[in-house]
Amino acid sequence: MQIHCTIDANLCIVNKKHMDKRNIPHDIPSWNITNLPLSLLHTRLSQKQKRMELTLAQEKALNALVYFAERIKPLYLTKAIKLLYMADEQAIRDTGVPITWLDYKAWRFGPVPEDVYNKVKQVDNLQKLDAGDGVLYSLKVSDAPADLPEGLVLNPIRPFIDDEFSDYEIEILQKVIDRYGKLTSEQLVDMLHQEGTLWHRVVQANNLKQQFELKSNRSDYIIEFTDLLDTDYKKAAFEVAYQSHLMQQNLM
Repeated sequence: MQIHCTIDANLCIVNKKHMDKRNIPHDIPSWNITNLPLSLLHTRLSQKQKRMELTLAQEKALNALVYFAERIKPLYLTKAIKLLYMADEQAIRDTGVPITWLDYKAWRFGPVPEDVYNKVKQVDNLQKLDAGDGVLYSLKVSDAPADLPEGLVLNPIRPFIDDEFSDYEIEILQKVIDRYGKLTSEQLVDMLHQEGTLWHRVVQANNLKQQFELKSNRSDYIIEFTDLLDTDYKKAAFEVAYQSHLMQQNLM
């Protein structure tokens, strides 16, 4: 795309002959593209790029959802999020190290990684902004048919990529499917709400039932996986792996 700017008005004049429309945010009116202030164009493009960016944890989590979506039909968003949490919790219980390093918040219907949840709900719009090749373009999110009981259904567009996963982590994902894949979303929610679960502890300790009524079933309280570190080995493994995760994230 070639961009020319007038000196006096600092206005962009886009050479339409060479314009690649994929690089122009869709929320900019078409009639305004040829006379868009350069500073505003940069701002819109920056906002688009920010929406598309993923952390290491989010990218790995979305890839795990692709793994689930390939093997569970239909896979509802609520169920997928619960299975993802169960995989992280199981990994913590076994080794002291989660698979994704997501932060799960205590919401009314169980633990939810808010950032990933929002990304998945916006996948269709994000995909329209750019034709990319990342994990965001590996899932199709659509409304469930009228005869199905829940809202959003996940389907894989591209295959699961195992580059970021150890053999053990893939084994955990598969075990979660084998154990819980045939349960409904409601059954998974009931399991995670049982007395003594990490979700139940957070809700009880902070009297969140009342807050759920005031904040549309949500809270900002984080479920602490560190409560499951019951040996010195797991505590040490968690600390070392967490520092490594932070270093990798800072290198992005």
